[in-house]
Amino acid sequence: MQTANKWTALQVRIAIAILSLNALALSKNVISLIIADLIQTYPEYPVSTIQLIFSTTTGMAVVGSLLCIWLEKRMTLKSMSMLTLASILIGGALGLIFAKTSVPMLFLSSILIGIGMGLITPLNGINIANHFEGADLVKMNAQNSVAATVGSVVFPLIGGLLVVIDWPCVYWIFFLSIPVMIITIIVQPREELQRAPRVEGGAPAKVKVWSPALICWVIESFFAGLCWMVYQSNASSLFQGLGFANYAQMASYGSFLFAGMNVIAATTLKFFCRKFGKPCMTGGIVLMAIGLFMLAACSSTAMLWLIFVATAIIGFGFGIFKSASFVFLPITLDKGAAAKGFSYFNAANVLGNFLTPYLITSTVTQMGGTIYTRYILSAVICAGLSVFAIATQKLKGTEKIAG
Repeated sequence: MQTANKWTALQVRIAIAILSLNALALSKNVISLIIADLIQTYPEYPVSTIQLIFSTTTGMAVVGSLLCIWLEKRMTLKSMSMLTLASILIGGALGLIFAKTSVPMLFLSSILIGIGMGLITPLNGINIANHFEGADLVKMNAQNSVAATVGSVVFPLIGGLLVVIDWPCVYWIFFLSIPVMIITIIVQPREELQRAPRVEGGAPAKVKVWSPALICWVIESFFAGLCWMVYQSNASSLFQGLGFANYAQMASYGSFLFAGMNVIAATTLKFFCRKFGKPCMTGGIVLMAIGLFMLAACSSTAMLWLIFVATAIIGFGFGIFKSASFVFLPITLDKGAAAKGFSYFNAANVLGNFLTPYLITSTVTQMGGTIYTRYILSAVICAGLSVFAIATQKLKGTEKIAG
């Protein structure tokens, strides 16, 4: 692997396009800020139906991730970026226009936003793999993770201010895709279509996508996404159950800490990739398991400090696992298989997020469990996942990144 060098002008342009696009990757979460307003606006609809307006964005992100596989052979990366941004923009416009008048149109809005968001991660993964390698690959992925994490913190803050003006205004967030479109048009080069490698004689070579390593990582991605969302979706309930009057504010502190640890994970990624190689992804899952067990033990206000320590460990662990995956997938997969590999990995992660209410929350509710039962169950699942990740490390290899 090559060491980090000064980037070429093309790499700088690619980096600008990637980072501006990835900053939007988690902006869909702002829709969760208006669920209460939607419930009041549409009392004729069941609460579960209204809640689906937000969860639909997550479900359709799975579709977007898989759609990348089909588009990659038919469109240039620049065209795919523009399609992604157009989907988000049109979805945001529909939400803004029909927020107070049409639930079906809000679902269409969420579908378009979700598909666009789902395309971002695999699309950027392909773009990075095509233009960076070695230590440069690590550096670019670290910056990419930071961009998404910063966006995940900034957009809820802006969304909260927009809700104060008038709750449908939260959909203005998605109009930020317009300046990103302009940036993409200016800096993203027009490239040839991604084409499969060819053998002698010009026939397309058969590209092997599924390997033992990718299968293991897809499984780990699904369950890591499942367990992470248990933490994320139950944070405010945890603080409320402990008797904090300002439970929403306490949960927001946890979110900032989680995001901050994601940034630290991304900025220290080079060290972990050089020092530990591929096993650092397994280490990230082990840290998540430890953090979830600690969180499940926080049953009194006196253990507030432990909640935030556990949150920091979960955030750092998930950050290492997710960031490192985009370093090691392209050096593990066969040439030409990057698009499918990234798409399957991201789709599994998003699918885990989407199924958390059904596989964890509903199961615990049927068992008559509490918020702590959810955390205990997710901790046990993540512990089992840690054992699986450790046991299958040999299949994934232990390569390190030089530089």
